[in-house]
Amino acid sequence: MPEEPIEEQEPKHGGFNPPEVERTTSTAPWNLVLNGYITSPPSGSMHRGESTLMTADIGGPGNALIDRNVTDSTFVFDGWNVRDVVSMVANMLSLQGALGTGGTTYVEDLGTLPAQVLNVGPPGNPFWQAQDGGSWLSFLKTVFFYSGLAHLEVAFTPNTMIPTIVKCCPYCRTLRNDDPTSYKYLSKHVSAGPASPGCLEADAIRTGLMQPYSVDYFICASAYDAGRLGLDYSSLVTPHPLSSNAWTVMASTINSPELAVDDEYYNQVTVTGVRYGRKETPLSATMTDWHSVHGDIQTHGCRLGHIRSHEEGPLAWANRQAIVNELAYALYAKYSRKPLYVEVTCPFLPSAELGRVFAIVGAGRLGLDGKKFRVVSYSHSNIRIDNFADGTTLRGIWIGDLPHDE
Repeated sequence: MPEEPIEEQEPKHGGFNPPEVERTTSTAPWNLVLNGYITSPPSGSMHRGESTLMTADIGGPGNALIDRNVTDSTFVFDGWNVRDVVSMVANMLSLQGALGTGGTTYVEDLGTLPAQVLNVGPPGNPFWQAQDGGSWLSFLKTVFFYSGLAHLEVAFTPNTMIPTIVKCCPYCRTLRNDDPTSYKYLSKHVSAGPASPGCLEADAIRTGLMQPYSVDYFICASAYDAGRLGLDYSSLVTPHPLSSNAWTVMASTINSPELAVDDEYYNQVTVTGVRYGRKETPLSATMTDWHSVHGDIQTHGCRLGHIRSHEEGPLAWANRQAIVNELAYALYAKYSRKPLYVEVTCPFLPSAELGRVFAIVGAGRLGLDGKKFRVVSYSHSNIRIDNFADGTTLRGIWIGDLPHDE
């Protein structure tokens, strides 16, 4: 049977000229930090946007260990600015802190928002004291959880080869701020998990393609699928016709999607704290997706038909109702979205990073055609020189779809 000819079309993905942005000042570093090449295990590892990197052997001179345990700690960080805490911990671990070479920052500044300053515990019972025997990075991870559910990462700057602490959005890695008019505003990055509006706007600026087409990699199952969207398929990796910051990629393997309901999905989230100075009086906030609980189709998560609850706390430092409410809101947005994952293998993509976005073009039999995913982990094959087609593996969580008419 003769092969069906591919009808080429004009590209259907609206583009625009993105503003000139120095990415290292707005995004946890794309250019000045190398990830996944020098650390082992690779720093490209996230769990629903949450950093899983706690310690890593640095593959460099001395093969040093970046983390260490707290010993004889007398430091109380209550009332400290989070950036100052990062600087202190970086000092302890011989890492680079809030400012890099030439004043470049890798630690977001939330300005006047309460999450930028650690709250103060009652006399004699500080909230923020690193405990003897505990890990410094584990302590810092708790600080980042308080400060906007931030992502903790340790990465290298290639100009100095100094390991650097990074604090950024847990999903798209933008360095967030306190300006409500900016796409970097904190709440715009935690209101819908990995599909939060601030993250989507950051995608548009990074890729130069307007939403809902803001995709770094259009992963095509076949040349026919690329052709029906007007994408160039002349080589395994081809620049997008409307943006030099997006790519058409011919997939080597597209695995079946995974729905991680048992491990990661909750339709109810409860956060508990302790009222300041009154240990016997708890604080709590609960958010519930009743559509999921009742099995309604309107849910943005999974139609369970029963309550599946996640409880966080009691958190001693969550001593005000506002803190408890904000945490419940952010965690609900994180856990109540459908945890649909997919893993694809494709030609070597040196630009692969946590937080980038790929879309599946084709693979209709797997129900993946047109679905967009945010990268939560990636790896580069050691045999990519001999097998270019299997150079990079991306794993992503679903964040939305391309329009149906695409």
